[in-house]
Amino acid sequence: IKVVARQTCNLLAQADAQNRLSRAMQFEAVSKASAFMVHDLKTVIAQLSLLVKNAPKHRNNPAFIDDMINTTEHAVRKMSNLVEHIRKPSEDDDSKLVPINLTELVIELIAHHQHRAPHPHLEGTPPNATIKADADQLRSVLGHLIQNAQDATPPDGEVVLTLKIAKGNVVLFIQDSGSGMTEEFISGQLFKPFESTKGLTGMGIGAYQAREYIQKLGGNIDVTSEPGIGSCFSVRVPLAAPGPAKMPEPGYPLISDTTGVREDAN
Repeated sequence: IKVVARQTCNLLAQADAQNRLSRAMQFEAVSKASAFMVHDLKTVIAQLSLLVKNAPKHRNNPAFIDDMINTTEHAVRKMSNLVEHIRKPSEDDDSKLVPINLTELVIELIAHHQHRAPHPHLEGTPPNATIKADADQLRSVLGHLIQNAQDATPPDGEVVLTLKIAKGNVVLFIQDSGSGMTEEFISGQLFKPFESTKGLTGMGIGAYQAREYIQKLGGNIDVTSEPGIGSCFSVRVPLAAPGPAKMPEPGYPLISDTTGVREDAN
């Protein structure tokens, strides 16, 4: 009886421990999903916050009204995509992978990030490169990398983008003259989720998401950096088969002011 009781207690304790572990893993999954949601929603909040801030001053400006409608449409679309992804996280929607003119998208992103120094610029004469991707996700990934380069670089520094084609791939180089990173940080923390150099204001997700999505497209992101010199992110994506390229719809609605200078809504 003692042996049976002892064995029964062991089995019950093991079952209880397994249940606790299962619940802990579920809570961890929910916590990580929430962190990714918050990271994406920060962009939408920034857009709508700037819209509300400028509305009292420009409510009678027809151009502002047009931009306000575009901004709201973009925010609704982004939140709808996020909700759909949460409801069906395991489904890969390959139908969203359409031919996109990467060169025109990069030019659009550079124009979007001109609101702050250092101003990114495209070097040389870029080739006409077409890839297959989801326009919104690709724009978010590349925009994050450009913004990170600006964050790491002083206003009098440089952020230079270059497009090259080699062996069936297009490579986008994003080079900055910022603070740089150590080899230890690149190999151990840069692409690790929930590790951030921005303290409590950063979630350490952007670089991880960027590499995960580029790898999903069949490409990769490589990084070279030196502390005090700067960093270079190389984004390699396979070229699409020849065919009509689609220019993605503008994904960064802007809120106009009365001087004609457009303020960033993202």
